[in-house]
Order: sequence, then structure tokens, then C-alpha cells
Amino acid sequence: MKKGLSTLCIAALVLSLTACSTAQTADTPSQKNTGQDVLSGEIRGEITVSAYETFRYKNFLEEAAKAFEQKYPGTKVNISTFSKMPEVKTSGDDDKKMTIMTKGDDSQARVDYINKINTELMSGRGADVLGIDVLPWYKYAQSGQLEDVSKYMDTDPAFNLSDYRGNILQATRYKDGQYIFPLDYTFNYFAYDSSLFTEEQQKQLQMDDTFTYENLIGIGASTYKEVSRNTEKPIKMFGFDERDIFRKLLQENYKDLIDIEQRKVHINGGKFAKLLESVKEYAEKDYLKPSTATGTQITLDSLQKNKDEQYFYKVKNNFSLLQHFNKNSRKMAMMDSGQSSSGNEDNDKIAGLSANSDGKVSFSYNQAYAINSNSANKRTAWEFIKFLASEEMQTSLQLSLNGLPINNNARSEKAKLSVTGELYSAMMSPQENTGGGELTDEQMEIYNKYIKTVDRFSDLINSFPVTDTTIESMINAEIENFFNGSKTADEVADILQSKIELYLSE
Repeated sequence: MKKGLSTLCIAALVLSLTACSTAQTADTPSQKNTGQDVLSGEIRGEITVSAYETFRYKNFLEEAAKAFEQKYPGTKVNISTFSKMPEVKTSGDDDKKMTIMTKGDDSQARVDYINKINTELMSGRGADVLGIDVLPWYKYAQSGQLEDVSKYMDTDPAFNLSDYRGNILQATRYKDGQYIFPLDYTFNYFAYDSSLFTEEQQKQLQMDDTFTYENLIGIGASTYKEVSRNTEKPIKMFGFDERDIFRKLLQENYKDLIDIEQRKVHINGGKFAKLLESVKEYAEKDYLKPSTATGTQITLDSLQKNKDEQYFYKVKNNFSLLQHFNKNSRKMAMMDSGQSSSGNEDNDKIAGLSANSDGKVSFSYNQAYAINSNSANKRTAWEFIKFLASEEMQTSLQLSLNGLPINNNARSEKAKLSVTGELYSAMMSPQENTGGGELTDEQMEIYNKYIKTVDRFSDLINSFPVTDTTIESMINAEIENFFNGSKTADEVADILQSKIELYLSE
């Protein structure tokens, strides 16, 4: 998630999925079909695809729907999205322009959409294919309202698991079923400014493939005071404020605190309060940036100032990794992944992946899909999801630039387009993109370094903690009472324990 552009409010509790007598269970007839039963049908008829996110989903889905209908005459794919498009502003002069897309958070709109989907599913209706962006999909899977697509993956002769990142699919399995199908994945890694570390510290940062924030602070703390005191410009441990780093620490420890699969909440056991207190301690030690007021205007000057600042550590994603190996390309430098921890990168080196407290490495996705068990046309719904994961659609410019395609061939091809700059050119001016250019020797060297590192890091991914946007809204709202001093860490933990337990029990 990008740095908060609006204050999150506590989301209203969504409608119960389990209390309603009309809700399907795992034993309903629609769940008893085998993959072969569905696959024996024809690819025809009409389906509807629904998603909350308009910006991430709409253009890609509409492009895919058009191509799918051409490939399979007699089909019709309707696309429905819910959220508002971000506000786009352009500033600067002709020589130096900046375009910023501001996407505020609308917690009530999310609740409205979730309630809409809940009502449709419980009444035996709803879209055939659901975009899993804000939905509590684990509840639908538990209630038998989503298809276990592993039965299609296992029996469809046209589906070859080796064509995809198998560990990504494996990580998203829930209770021994495959209820969601991610189209892309994003991992986070740590970079460090080598000019701020001793040789011994750098050896420590090169020893492992994974690190937690506690690991990094332990390595950097011994020299932080001296380094930060003896510079003209302020140097911070991280380019985050208190709320930013708390959310990252929460992600690291999520399953220890909230085990959604088992419906267990451990927030008032002391660990959650300790995380809040540790964030306060980091701020007191001057490790963090001052909090930025909500709604602060982003300008060219503020972006440049951010890029000039020095931090001991930065959190980067796979898009940043391509920039790391392609530093001399002006086109790549013009692109920004939106990481709040960006800063001076002249002396950056790669440390390792961000790991959870249990040592596992998780990922996030931009787009993932599921099939509604109520669908009367599961055959076409499955074929459409499979089409979204095809090399043709996975190399689309409309699929997230930040995300890595789950399709292996598409991931390789998109990396080449990124290295040559064609992906950027096509995104900015599609009519001018010629495509098909061969990599120069220099570009091939960049590509090989990048794809080797991507594969090494991707192989380490083995976890996808189940989260819930409603729970996240509760937490984001309640921790404000700690940061503004109106409640203690323990009081916040006790309140959240009760609220989240109630929510998960419904």
C-alpha cells in the first residue's frame, strides 16, 4: 500500500456469511461437481466479472474480455468495477513535468461493495468471476461460495502447472483448496546505503537472503548515532514515519497476532502492545521520519528532496530491482515505484528479502480471481481466468507494471521489454511503440543480472498470510489513539482483541 493519503475509518461490520440459512456449505450440490464435469461443457455463453478496484482491474479486464470474445465466438464477458478512479494532476513546466495519481482511501465504499457481494452470494446470485482485491475471500471459501479451482487445474489437459510460478499458487492455498488464482506477485527486499556501514556490518548484511526489521536495526544501531551526528544533512534509519513502520511490523507478525484460518486472535497477549512501544522507541531514537500530515501536497521539489535524503535502509520491490540493475537508463530513472522509503540510491546494495517473524517469505498481488460457486457457467469462467494467466494477457501493458507475471514466459518477456525501455515507451505513448527490438550486449547483461536475482528471490517465497481489509481498517483507526496519546498500547490491544474476535465469530 502507498503511504496513507487519507485517514482510514473503522469499517462497519459486514453481513454474516455463516449465519444465513441460505448460504451454501461445502456439501451443497454446486460444490460436488468434479473438474471433469465442468470441463466437458462448451466454452460459450455469458459471464460477468466483478471487482472493487477500478484503477487496477478495469482496463486490463476490458482488454481481456475483448480478446477472449474474439478467441471464443459465442461468448460474452461483462466487466463491473466499483471504486472511483484516482485523481490525476500534472504540474511543472515543459522541460520537467510530473504526473501524480492521488488515490484516497474510501473505507465506506469498500464496506458497501463487500456487503453487496455478501448479499448476492447468500442469495445464490453474484458475478461468475470475482476479483479478490478487498473481499474477505476466506469466508466465502469456508462457506462453500467459491469454487476450489484445483480440480480444474488437475484435470484440464490445457493447463500445465510448470508454465506458472507454482510456489505462488501453493502459497495461496487455503484449507487444502485453491480458491483464488493470483495473476501476479510482488516481493519486498531491503537495500542499504553502503557508505553508512562498516565493512563488518556489510558482511553481516550479505550473509543471509532474508531479514526482519529487528535484524536490520540490530546491525545498524551500533554506528547510527555516530554517523547521523557527523553529517550536515539528517540521516534516518528508515524513510518511514511511525505509522508506516508499524504497518510493516504488523505484516511481519500478522499470523502470530491474527490467525484468520484458525479464527484465533492474540492481540492482547503482549506482542501487539510491544510492537507499538517499539515504534515509539524508534521515533525517540530518531530512526524515523516525522509524520506527514494527511493530504500533504506532493510536488516536484518534495520528490527531489526525498531522493536526496539518506537512509540506512530502504524497502524496495521487484520493480525497484530492475531500476537497481538499470541505473544508467534515463527512462527507468523517470519511473517511480511509489515506495515511501526512496532516497539517495548512489551507494545502494541489495541485502535480502523481507521475512516474517517465523522466517517465512510472503508476497502480495495486484490481481487475483475466484469463481463463484453459484455460477451457471463455470466452464467459461475457468477458461477466462486461464486466459488472464496466458502469456498473451500477462504481457499486457494493462497488467500491473510493479507486479511480476505468474506466467513464466510472460515474466521473462516483460523483463526484456522493461530493460530495453519499450515497456515504458509503450505505456507513455502506445502509438509510438515499435516493439520487437533485440537486446544489446549491455542490455543483455542487465537482463541476466535482473532475472537471476528475481528467480533467486522468487524461489524463497513460501507464505501468503490471509488478511482482511476490514480488520486492517479497524487496526489503522484504533492505533491513532496510541499515536495521539489518548490510549496506552495495552488499551488499544484490548479494544482490538474484542472487536476482531467479534468480527471473526460472525
